[in-house]
Amino acid sequence: MAMGALGLAMVGMTALAPVLAHLLGPVIIPLYEMLGANPSMFAGTLLACDMGGFFLAKELAGGDVAAWMYSGLILGSMMGPTIVFSIPVALGIIEPADRRWLALGVLAGIVTIPIGCIAGGLVAMYSGVEINGQPVAFTFALILMNMIPVIIVAVLVALGLKFIPEKMINGFQIFAKFLVALITIGLAAAVIKFLLGWELIPGLDPIFMAPGDQPAR
Repeated sequence: MAMGALGLAMVGMTALAPVLAHLLGPVIIPLYEMLGANPSMFAGTLLACDMGGFFLAKELAGGDVAAWMYSGLILGSMMGPTIVFSIPVALGIIEPADRRWLALGVLAGIVTIPIGCIAGGLVAMYSGVEINGQPVAFTFALILMNMIPVIIVAVLVALGLKFIPEKMINGFQIFAKFLVALITIGLAAAVIKFLLGWELIPGLDPIFMAPGDQPAR
C-alpha cells in the first residue's frame, strides 16, 4: 500500500513540475539569485526527493546539473522529508500531550540539516558523480552558497518550533494536506489528458512515454 501511494505521489508531482516551475519561477528565481543560491534549492527545502522535489529541482535549476542533484537528492533527502512527511506522519501517531517533545526532536534535527547537506555535498564532490556519462561539477563554493537559503529556512523553522510550536505544527499539517490535494489533482489531470486528450492544466509533463521519447532524457 505504501509503495502504491508513493508511486502515485511521484507521478502526480512529476506531471506538475513544469507548471509549478512556471508559476513559482518569477518569485523564487530572483529571490534565490539575490542570496547567491540556485533556485532549485527551493524544491529540496520543502519537498522530499520522492514527493516531487527531484523533478521540481530539475525544472528550477536552469541547466545547472550539480545544483539540481544537490537539491533534488541531497537536500531533498533531509529537509524536504522532514517538512512534508516526518512531521505530518508523526502528528498522526503521537498523543497531543507529546507534541512538545515532537517539536523539540524536530528542532534538534532541523538545525543539523545544513551540516548534513554540506557533508553530502563534499562526498559528491570527491565521488566523481556522472549523469548520462558526463561528470557533474560539484564545487565547494556551490555547496556553501546554496546552503544560505537552507540555513535561513532551518533557523526560521527552529525558532517557530521553539516559541510557537502548536502554530507551527498546525501549519505543517495544513501544508501536508494541501500537498496531497495538489498531487492528486495533478495526477488526475495528467491521466485525463492521456486518456481523453483534455488539457485541464496547461503545461503538464506527459507521464506516459510517447514515440521518440528516450528513457532518462
